[in-house]
Amino acid sequence: MARSSFCQQLKALLYRNLLLKKRNKAGTIMEIVFPIYFVGLLAFVKSISTPDVQRSVGSFHATSVLLFEFSLLGGKPLAVTPNTSHVRNALDTICETGRKTMNCMFYPSVASLEGARSRNQSSVPIAVIFNSDYDYTIKMAYDSVPNTATPYDSDGGHCREVILGLNCPAHKYDDSGFVFMQAAIDIELMKMLGVKKESRVNTRLMPKAEHVPDTSYIRYISAMYFVLAYSFFACFLVINLVHEKEKKIKDGLRMMGMKDSAFWCAWSIIYSVLIILVTIIITVIAGLSGFLKHSNMVLFFK
Repeated sequence: MARSSFCQQLKALLYRNLLLKKRNKAGTIMEIVFPIYFVGLLAFVKSISTPDVQRSVGSFHATSVLLFEFSLLGGKPLAVTPNTSHVRNALDTICETGRKTMNCMFYPSVASLEGARSRNQSSVPIAVIFNSDYDYTIKMAYDSVPNTATPYDSDGGHCREVILGLNCPAHKYDDSGFVFMQAAIDIELMKMLGVKKESRVNTRLMPKAEHVPDTSYIRYISAMYFVLAYSFFACFLVINLVHEKEKKIKDGLRMMGMKDSAFWCAWSIIYSVLIILVTIIITVIAGLSGFLKHSNMVLFFK
């Protein structure tokens, strides 16, 4: 082997490695079957876990807002500021109507209202602050109404039923009494402006488009599965190399003039052929199972 060329050495080492693979049939079969088994298992899980597609909802039934339903406030007091004649006239009907279930408390200024709330938050659960004669703000506890800073249903998979008490942030406006209070104040202010027309307030959810649940997590799981599947090649290659190291086989070949480049090239060719064979089978499985239906199988193979 000392006078042999690189190609001759490579040919001899390839033949030797093929004989080793042929003798160790169990290990060779495991190298081929295990990656296919893992990917096939992943494709099977993907096929049986089809997402539950929610149909589009063109329109929702309107929910009528029953004015002066202050029982929804649960007997909580209503804090109002400032304590002026205009504000008292605006809220006179509301406070009189809800006297049995609600107690109106007037504060001279916002500072006094905030002071009362800082001393006891439960004493001021709902507050109406008039900024001007016809401009007001309703303040409630932060958990009573949804957070308007972030979209509560960005993916469109929630709030598809008109059921009060349902875990839908949009319904909190009805459940908390916010809509009832706003409608009642608006009607009283319109009366003060001379608007005598009877007003009816309804709430309605916006239409919902068809929603397909996000299954992107499968892509992340599949990435780990593919790494795990092909890790068996590295495992068996290390076993072969360690075995030759222990038996001094590689040292003996070096003494006979073997080149390291031919040794590593022979093992690389053997495992490249095995990996290509397994990848072809995995690509066929992925294509037939629709695992990556929107991907190009040629790119997947590469």
